[in-house]
Amino acid sequence: MSLKLIQEYHSRVEEILQYGGSHNETAIRPAFQKLIEQYCADKKIELILELEYRTAHGTIVNPDGTLKDAFRQDWGYWESKDKKDSLDQQEVFTELKFYINKKTSLIEKFSFTDMNGNENTFELSNIKLNPKMGNKLFTLEVPKGTEFIKY
Repeated sequence: MSLKLIQEYHSRVEEILQYGGSHNETAIRPAFQKLIEQYCADKKIELILELEYRTAHGTIVNPDGTLKDAFRQDWGYWESKDKKDSLDQQEVFTELKFYINKKTSLIEKFSFTDMNGNENTFELSNIKLNPKMGNKLFTLEVPKGTEFIKY
């Protein structure tokens, strides 16, 4: 996803908050929907809204969006959340596993099972703790009118 698309999304959210003052998920949802649709445009993936699923445990869920290809294969799910939502009452992942190295205590692998029973595994390698990073990696843009105190 391009930095430009993400910046446009952030700008749109700022406008929504400025004009409407609401952090409610339904107020911000259209901006995120547009971001996802722009991401999918050249990947031959479609965002399908409110598609009903029955999870491996038999629960019926309707994520805000599902990414699907022409073969109806799922590429991902989108579910908006705000401060009013109870994540304990919503089933997105049915199982989450962490594999920890006994010698280093670092997570080397993790996996989750989604609401359709698909297991997704991620292996972490070449883990470097507290690596030295150049100053050019991060930039700080202080908004106009902000007091900046350097320590």
